[in-house]
Amino acid sequence: MENNSNNKNTLMLGIGTVLVCSWGYSMTLVDFYKVLKETDKTALVQKIGSIEKGDGGYLTGTAIPDESKNGDEQLRIYKIAPKDSRDWLLKSRKTGFNKYFDKWDGQPQGFNHCD
Repeated sequence: MENNSNNKNTLMLGIGTVLVCSWGYSMTLVDFYKVLKETDKTALVQKIGSIEKGDGGYLTGTAIPDESKNGDEQLRIYKIAPKDSRDWLLKSRKTGFNKYFDKWDGQPQGFNHCD
């Protein structure tokens, strides 16, 4: 669907699209999610596994999604206007904080598990 910058909520992800969420304070953690359902304003996503490769030194490296491993966690994310090139926002009632999601571009994502 065409990307209209005046109405970001018209952008559709597509069922099966993989999203990446990189987050953390003193560490960089990477989570992957797959789109299960979608409306104009929200998407239901399921956490999937990842394959980590420790190629960056002590407790660091890269991760790619592993779609063969589905987690139990399903979340509703809300589409918002871009912020730092991110188009999707999870408003978590459980934890009280937000996570931003990007479409996974097929490239390994860097992580750092060293706190």
